[in-house]
Amino acid sequence: MIKTKKHQFLIMTLSVSVATLCVSCVSGLSENPTKSTESSADALVSITPEPDVDALERLGKHVFFDEISSPDGQSCASCHAPEAGWTSPDAEINAGSIVVPGAVSHRTGNRKPPTVAYTSSAKNFGVSQFAWGPEECEKEKYGWLCQGGLFWDGRATGFMVGMEVFDGSSDEVKAAYKRFLGPLVDQALGPFSNDVEHNVPDGNDNDMPGAEFVCRHVAKSEYARLYEQAWKEKIDCEQTGVDISFKRIGVALSAWQQSDEVNSYSSKRDFAVMNDNDDTPGVSPYSEFTDLENLGNDLFWGLKTKLNPTGKDAQCAECHNSEARDSVGNELHNQFTDNTFNHLTLPPNYEASNFDPDRPDVGLSEHTSKTPLTSGHAGHFRTPTVRNVDMRSSDGFTKAFMHNGYFKNLEDIVHFYNTSLTKVDPIKCPAGTTAKQARERDCWPEPEVNTSNSASSEIIDLMGDLGLTEKEEAALVAYLKTLTDTKTVQPPTLAGQD
Repeated sequence: MIKTKKHQFLIMTLSVSVATLCVSCVSGLSENPTKSTESSADALVSITPEPDVDALERLGKHVFFDEISSPDGQSCASCHAPEAGWTSPDAEINAGSIVVPGAVSHRTGNRKPPTVAYTSSAKNFGVSQFAWGPEECEKEKYGWLCQGGLFWDGRATGFMVGMEVFDGSSDEVKAAYKRFLGPLVDQALGPFSNDVEHNVPDGNDNDMPGAEFVCRHVAKSEYARLYEQAWKEKIDCEQTGVDISFKRIGVALSAWQQSDEVNSYSSKRDFAVMNDNDDTPGVSPYSEFTDLENLGNDLFWGLKTKLNPTGKDAQCAECHNSEARDSVGNELHNQFTDNTFNHLTLPPNYEASNFDPDRPDVGLSEHTSKTPLTSGHAGHFRTPTVRNVDMRSSDGFTKAFMHNGYFKNLEDIVHFYNTSLTKVDPIKCPAGTTAKQARERDCWPEPEVNTSNSASSEIIDLMGDLGLTEKEEAALVAYLKTLTDTKTVQPPTLAGQD
């Protein structure tokens, strides 16, 4: 059934489904939730010619938590902390500037760190699975027709690293590891040479910035043997092989970020779906949910139920769904994103680092258009997963939401989706009004990027005037909180660190 104008338009223009598949699998859901741990004394077995995905994943984990930067002190986890839902672990930064500083403390970017978990369903950047590449996306008028890639703007396209990483490898290794190629590799390697992130210096890199520095750091580490276990040869940091070694480190990072440890599918929602023992097992209502959580589920997926007798649809699943278009939300592996891009008409965040009111952040169009400010893609950003959207390290911990960190709580986000079109008032809420002030004044500022191709526009009509009651808004918030994993990844112990 075609439920929205977005779907009608999509079918007319593409005539294909953009439903995606998750490559992770459920791990230990029948047991009580526990924290994931790994000791410093990883058991390293003798090297065999067979593929060793476990060694590849463990290599990626060690690199993720290692402070590979210049100066020392910055790791991937500095911005993507497991205990904070794989985003910023600094509540003070989240409440203010929203951008985690890099290895050089006074250098920052301009966006909130995105999550790196539950991203394996992201394909290479393009219009669809049949039309690859940014050049194809450029031809499309609407940014939401672009799919795949990572980072908020999709610039980690998945085309930087390819089958060359398997030169000299056995067919068995190639077959076992090639599924880890794609946007996650590009995303994992990009921050190392970025001067506002890890800031590693250039060297003899073979056109892969940061390759020599990262390679030599890993080669000297206590976990270097994991590289040899995974790739069946010692790491090569000389100019003839450094680029391949660097790319293989990226593959290891991708493998770990796609692992069951990172993507544990251990949330209350996952247990509720799997252990549902009422008269309708495996579908709404779920016996382990409260009535409010069940109502939120029904609104999220647009289900006609006893709690939602009219089938009111908050349209969340139009974008936060990695499975089939007619999904009722009961797939154990749903990653809650369709990996497309949308323009949500977000207000500007004047508190964000490097914010410039004269240079709005246009997102997707920066790498799909030669005229980004006037492109139909302006203002579009990648749809992130809502798994772990409320995960936090402690009660009272402040999180920042959306690419510019404008929102600080789920209640304000849901209210914005519900009323962003009907409550825009530049007089009561001028530019610079915070979300807290906007809620107090019962209005919203005008968008940072104001175009006709937004998700609240007539042709797409996904948000802005949903007609939700206060109870229904609260129900959606309650449901979103059930998506928090009960397992938290713990870092390995690295040489030179307490």
